[in-house]
Amino acid sequence: TKTVKADGMPIRLTNKEYSILELLMLKRGHVLTKEAFLTHLYDETCEEPSAKIVDVFVCKLRKKLEDALGKNDVQIETVWG
Repeated sequence: TKTVKADGMPIRLTNKEYSILELLMLKRGHVLTKEAFLTHLYDETCEEPSAKIVDVFVCKLRKKLEDALGKNDVQIETVWG
């Protein structure tokens, strides 16, 4: 059903936010490139947007998870470079 819950309460995610969370869970413990996210989010038939959109989606996802779980319980880290 593509639902996400925290303490039994649903967290409303967009399809893209859900896909990013899905990839993060599938590749837990690994550093993922923006290209990996874009490949997961968009198929070959559509034109991929700028890699900067990944930053936007991750920021929004992180905020929603922090609001639901608390800032210290969200473990999404950005590795620069």
